[in-house]
Amino acid sequence: MNTKLLTEIMNHASKYSGKLNSTLPILKCAKIEICFGNLTIETTNLEKYFIVNISEDELEGDTDLEICTPAKILSDLLKRLDQNEPTYLEETNSYPTMKVEYILDPKTGLRNKPKDTRIMENAKCLHISNGNADFYIKSLDPTEYPQRPDPTNQNYETLHLKHNLTARLYTQESEIDPYISDRQEKSKANKLMPKYILIDNKVYNRDKDIGYDYTEREYYAYYYGINDEKRIPLSEIGLYDKIGEKQPKEKK
Repeated sequence: MNTKLLTEIMNHASKYSGKLNSTLPILKCAKIEICFGNLTIETTNLEKYFIVNISEDELEGDTDLEICTPAKILSDLLKRLDQNEPTYLEETNSYPTMKVEYILDPKTGLRNKPKDTRIMENAKCLHISNGNADFYIKSLDPTEYPQRPDPTNQNYETLHLKHNLTARLYTQESEIDPYISDRQEKSKANKLMPKYILIDNKVYNRDKDIGYDYTEREYYAYYYGINDEKRIPLSEIGLYDKIGEKQPKEKK
């Protein structure tokens, strides 16, 4: 799609995403959806909700996708791309990373210079290509994103952007869930979700950040095994055995 258009949209959209130090990672993201040749980009900080749509005329060559990617990172990246080259967006589950291997010298027993090997990590990400440049940004599940304002909601202002673009900016002050904006509640949930649990006699370790399900209105965490991952809500964490947790001493 037209890089200048996308850069202009993300420059405005990133202003209404959560700050980089937000307690909820999903709020740092822009929700990007391409479906039947139409692009929708959304961001919110729970007080304002930004939405813009682009018609199919500008999306030649882009495939359908639905993904949440860090808004500020994407905006900064787009500004550095060749604005005269088209930019293509693609959703993928392969994230390139480098694996460093040290080889021992059998004679001296010392480590030789490290060998860097590019491997593909299994992780949801957004692939951005522009000319000869390729970038990958780790992304989140779009089902975790706050619900879009009701189309009948008239409480919005129209923003006029460059390139004849318009966006809607909704005010959502009355719809903020005080529970998810409370740092103390998140800290409490974080302490209740152990670092390691047993699932089918296999050890799973927890992701650093916990998320919030806007539909069920409860916190959850991802736990990773050797070859898979599980999303465990706080209400179900008691069904699993904790590993490495200190047991309270019995009172005499």
